[in-house]
Amino acid sequence: MGDYEYDIFISYSHRDRTWVMTELLPRLEGARFRVCIDERDFKIGTPSLVNMELAVDRSRHTLIVLTPAWVESAWTEFESLLIGVADPAGRRRRMLPLMLERCTPPARIAILTYADFTSAGDRSRQFDRLISQLREVDAGGLGPAQDLPPPTAAGPAHAGRARPATGGDSVGHHRGGAGTLGCLVLDRHDRGRLCILSDYSALCLAQARPRPGDAVLQPGPADGGSRARDLIATLLRWTSVRDEAGAAKANLSAAVALVRQPDDVSAEIRGRGIPRGVRSPREGQSVCLVGRTTRLAQGTILRTGVEEEIPCPHAQFVSGSRHGSGDGAGFLPALFGDLIETTAMIEQGDCGAVLLDQDNYAIGLAFAGSQEISLFLPMEKVLDALEVELVTEPDWKGRAR
Repeated sequence: MGDYEYDIFISYSHRDRTWVMTELLPRLEGARFRVCIDERDFKIGTPSLVNMELAVDRSRHTLIVLTPAWVESAWTEFESLLIGVADPAGRRRRMLPLMLERCTPPARIAILTYADFTSAGDRSRQFDRLISQLREVDAGGLGPAQDLPPPTAAGPAHAGRARPATGGDSVGHHRGGAGTLGCLVLDRHDRGRLCILSDYSALCLAQARPRPGDAVLQPGPADGGSRARDLIATLLRWTSVRDEAGAAKANLSAAVALVRQPDDVSAEIRGRGIPRGVRSPREGQSVCLVGRTTRLAQGTILRTGVEEEIPCPHAQFVSGSRHGSGDGAGFLPALFGDLIETTAMIEQGDCGAVLLDQDNYAIGLAFAGSQEISLFLPMEKVLDALEVELVTEPDWKGRAR
């Protein structure tokens, strides 16, 4: 995919034309974005459908002005379908929703976090937020087209150093590789202890038994993280697995690490905001995640309560169990139950990412996958096993001292 002619194509209903032309367009062009808008840039004499297709294809992003009028419009529905074809998984954030008036958009748009312009008194702040994120290259390859190289699929999307680090960024044990920082949690025994939550394989070393205090880096070592420069947390707790009969539903693969400096982390999941809480999964539910490798991935829950045998590090097994004697390297099978199965959403390096519903509630933690499906651990069970609670409030720093 090469350079784009425009940075942004604005999709809107003509009933909202006055606000778009007098408020939105001047602010975007004043920030030096190249904007495509129908009444100025569509070619006269060209069929409307062709103009729409060209606008979406030639623009890095399509900004959708969501109102009841937009939802009712057949033309704008066609535009949204075009964007879905251009970026079906939503990983390049080509479709950016802006909620101007409360409405119920199509499910494939409702799952995306939107800029909230519904309060007239808050629009100045929302404009600043929108423009800032459009320029935030690391959060999704955004920004004025003339300031960026052509998009590329080479290299993980969120593999760099980030301060503050957010959910979706690279993280890893100082002697390991790299996984995904899931989200922030608080220790239930000491609510002043702020931790990061991720998969066992991200925060623990596969070749040896975990030890409290092990260094955790952001980014992970596989992404260039250095203990001298990038130490962000120290290992606190983790889950072990058992190989005896009846252990499947209790088996989990997750860990938490104690944050060293609260200012080094953010409670937000990159591009999605702060999770609102925890919910149980439902089959057929639309979901998404933000991973170190995939950026934003969207999918559907296919099944819940799934039982699957997954290879685990020898050191992850409980001492005294059939596979848990010694610290030998290698992987052995363990049976996991109560898993959430979705359409394929994760790639290597995404384990630890938080599975979110369309209302931004945490449902699961990315655990394993194939080219056909992805598997997640139920979030509620993970939090209970690790004795932590999800950070859901913007003023979380006041609770973590």
